[in-house]
Amino acid sequence: MYFTVTVENYRNPPGAKQCWKCNQFNNSSANCGYTTRCLKCGQEHRTSECTITTPQDNPTCINCGAVGHIASWRVCPAFPKIKPTNGQGVNYPRTQREFISSQYKRQENISYAQQAQKFLPRPVELNERRNNTPLPTDNGECIEQEFCGFLQEIKVMNDALKSIPNLIKSVSELSATFNNRR
Repeated sequence: MYFTVTVENYRNPPGAKQCWKCNQFNNSSANCGYTTRCLKCGQEHRTSECTITTPQDNPTCINCGAVGHIASWRVCPAFPKIKPTNGQGVNYPRTQREFISSQYKRQENISYAQQAQKFLPRPVELNERRNNTPLPTDNGECIEQEFCGFLQEIKVMNDALKSIPNLIKSVSELSATFNNRR
């Protein structure tokens, strides 16, 4: 028994790269010539060496200057947009990236259980009574009147199936007598 392993080349994830040194987009820390900038405070030190250790309520972006997000946020206005090359579409279609609230309308005064109940199959009434006759109470008789009727129908079908060989024999005799009369 053999075990085969195929090795594929590394494929970069789609989207812009961000430098770990200067935190600018489309830049690599391996050959970055810019000064080091902290992602949290924007001063000249690495983010791992920053004195801010707790999450900030309103951080300031060091790339666009907006308050409310850090520079690694992908929705930052300074984040480069993916542009399709000639003849190709964008890797992630717009409909997959954006949440369109009009597609998901919230209905007031309706619970999840009530909404989900609409999609459940309706139960089939198996015990509908054809006639309202009381059930026999004797254990020797049928427990359910429907079950007795069902057994009677099976007996009729069984008798019909048993008579098929006789029916085939009768049909062949009839055809023989019909052919003899001609």
